[in-house]
Amino acid sequence: MVSKNNPETNVAGNAGLRAWLLAETLVALWDIKRPTCIYGAPGGGKTSIVQQVAKKLGISYVEIHLPTRNLEDFGVPFPNKETGTLPYFLPEWFPENGDRCRKEAKRLEEENKRLEEDLDIGVEIAENKKRIKYLKEEADKKDAWEGILCFDDRGQASRDLQCLLANIVHARTLHEYSLPKGAMVVSTSNRQQDRAGANRALSHLSNRETAYSLQTDVDDWMKWAFENDVKPEVIAFIKWMPGLLHKFDPQQDANPTPRSWVDGVSSVLGVVPRPAEFLSFVGAVGEGAAASFKAFMDIYRDLPDIDDVIANPTTVSVPDEPSKMYALSAALAYRADKKNFDNIAKFINRIPGEFGVLLIKLSTMKNPEVCETKGYIQWAKDNMSITFGT
Repeated sequence: MVSKNNPETNVAGNAGLRAWLLAETLVALWDIKRPTCIYGAPGGGKTSIVQQVAKKLGISYVEIHLPTRNLEDFGVPFPNKETGTLPYFLPEWFPENGDRCRKEAKRLEEENKRLEEDLDIGVEIAENKKRIKYLKEEADKKDAWEGILCFDDRGQASRDLQCLLANIVHARTLHEYSLPKGAMVVSTSNRQQDRAGANRALSHLSNRETAYSLQTDVDDWMKWAFENDVKPEVIAFIKWMPGLLHKFDPQQDANPTPRSWVDGVSSVLGVVPRPAEFLSFVGAVGEGAAASFKAFMDIYRDLPDIDDVIANPTTVSVPDEPSKMYALSAALAYRADKKNFDNIAKFINRIPGEFGVLLIKLSTMKNPEVCETKGYIQWAKDNMSITFGT
């Protein structure tokens, strides 16, 4: 049921933002440093998107896995004999601004004024001046810090930690020490219906940020997969059975998710012995998805030799089964480049139209430079109704 008062559901029309749009939105919000929280099922890529945004912006990225932290990890009080105060020792990951350094520099400057009348302590004055110079330089460095503070899996954190996070989000302070102006706070969280241990966000925390829901999209994932060297077998399978990209069931021990397909399937292909493959897949994506992928792999491994298809595009046999054509299209797209695409285009002209469009789409997704080849240009001219929707 959708609740208007629950930030987990009352976001983006309840449909969510696709990965590319969410990333662009975070980039836009960077200019105003608007605090945000990204909700979504486990394994959807929420944290990865935040990492990629920081990389795109060329800024620092600090990730704190909130459920594994205690309140003490956010600072402990420690007596200062010189000032008679009880300041906090902050964690090294917190990008504190330069106020504390400037305050200490000012204290030393005032101390030097008192010491200047005593000629016997010139050494102490000189040491203080060195310290003052250092503190002012450090203050400038701290103020210049720019980056994203990502509090990961914050829904699984305790109420006390959520209260502390609310102060960082709203007042931009931790134990009275302020964030620099260039800091942006982003959180990620699973949803309560995922039964991943997520608690409902405290109302005063959710009221201080913008909540977004991540919508898993096959084309977005495939583009990312090509760019990050995910095995073509996995890409082809997901294109063939897109419903298995992200099918999270909290009642199951293992589920097909974007993360489990990459880390648990793509990464083990060619690594574990073939007799152990199926159980390896089961342990990553569950038995149902593993069985479907195993059947697809049997098809994939029976494909014509890809080098032979590229070298002899006009004479090599064309598979009849749709499953083989999905697999072959992804395998060719994975190999497509400016040097061989003219030959691949000749093969495209021999296969059913829907698979020709698929192969073109996947090839340009993997390597946009193929659009500059004669083969692609000719195909685009011959298929203007598809290319331009006319």
